[in-house]
Amino acid sequence: MSNIVNMSGQLVITCMHADGLPSVQMLGKQDPYVKIEFGSKKKQCKTAKDGGKSPVWNDAVIFNLSDEKEKMIKFIVKNDNLVSDKDIACLRIPIFVILGNREMTLPVYKDNRNSRKCGTFTLKAEFKGTGGLPPNDDLRYDILEAIYGAGEINIDVRGYLDLQATIHDGKLKFKQSQDLSSYFGFDPLDKHQKTLKLKYKELDVVNQVTINEKHEDTTITLQKKTENKAVVAPAPAPAPAPAPAPVSVAPVVVGAAGAGAAGAYAVNQFGQPVQVQPQVYGQPAYAQPAYAQPPYGMPGVTQGMAGMTVGQPQMVPVYTTNQFGQRVQAVNQFGQPVYQQAAPAPVPVYGQQPVYAGAAPAVIPQQPIRQEVKGPHCTVSFAGNPEVNGTYVLNGQQDGVASYKHTTSNIYLMRATTGRSTNWWISLWKSGPNDTDDYYYAQSAAMAPPSSGW
Repeated sequence: MSNIVNMSGQLVITCMHADGLPSVQMLGKQDPYVKIEFGSKKKQCKTAKDGGKSPVWNDAVIFNLSDEKEKMIKFIVKNDNLVSDKDIACLRIPIFVILGNREMTLPVYKDNRNSRKCGTFTLKAEFKGTGGLPPNDDLRYDILEAIYGAGEINIDVRGYLDLQATIHDGKLKFKQSQDLSSYFGFDPLDKHQKTLKLKYKELDVVNQVTINEKHEDTTITLQKKTENKAVVAPAPAPAPAPAPAPVSVAPVVVGAAGAGAAGAYAVNQFGQPVQVQPQVYGQPAYAQPAYAQPPYGMPGVTQGMAGMTVGQPQMVPVYTTNQFGQRVQAVNQFGQPVYQQAAPAPVPVYGQQPVYAGAAPAVIPQQPIRQEVKGPHCTVSFAGNPEVNGTYVLNGQQDGVASYKHTTSNIYLMRATTGRSTNWWISLWKSGPNDTDDYYYAQSAAMAPPSSGW
């Protein structure tokens, strides 16, 4: 499978200006314009009236592409003339040279043999869509530099080689029987010597090599990039809870009239009624001191993750209503506050994701599945099924939308519509799209795979 994916989307090329062009007109100044040929499509920018040898256009042309497989684009500078529009200069290069939404100046030549340079052409190109070369960011291997070029035309092919290394277990194999043009599938500039200048790491040593168009059998082993993971300091231990403070209650003497009465009450310093123990043997009865207990847990109980109390059983006060219709804490026959054990809090059991005791077990990945589209490729990570993770390459059309295929397996990422429901699926194709084992899906009708919600 080629690492280059057919292009679909909108390509906007702005012809800016040219300099040092030859003149093909005998009298007066020539009127140059640029004709652009890409695949079966042909467009031209406006004419620079009397532009002469240094015309200025600043004019944009738009190509709407659908599964375009053509890799080469041709620019022809022509003179607008009533009799015949003569060619002034031309350039034929891979489309990948100009992508990137940046201004660039390229050489132009007198004819298709590219043997005689005759000026420069400045343009800017912006592509919105899918397809082309693999992106050069988020590489898996330590490819520091990879420039494939000829003459003044150079292309950064780090993403292309990184995908090759991913497919071939970290190795780049250049066979003598396959020249560079065949290896990459395109020629930077016809009739010029092609070279690949490669700088990479192997065993933490930086190596440089230049591979010519014609070469011997060469195998290069790359090392995987190391990820610098931040060290997260453990959270500080929570400060110990302060000791419960007693609530002072003044002694209450119950006289003879109340000595035999059940449920005698007094008022504490907060104005709350407190049940007291009847007088025994003529001694004053004291209200039992009440302690400001923490509302959750008891001494010795530790605080768990996310504020959940774990450890010893929690004891909570028991409340009742007194003769005044007020809600007060219940006391026993000795005047002591009454507590009862609270229902146990759920205790987290940590695996791939918290699964709580008593709940149905869940097999969910530690982090949500992440999916990212970059150009003609997308990357799936953090899936609980490890075979799902990896790079997917744009494969074709399913349901009118691009589908992607895993680079090392028969797992596909595609969109499907059933009835009124449209979802993106990650599925293993056994005998075809109608015979699959489905791994994950995300409910979305978007034209590109969603980055979350799997």
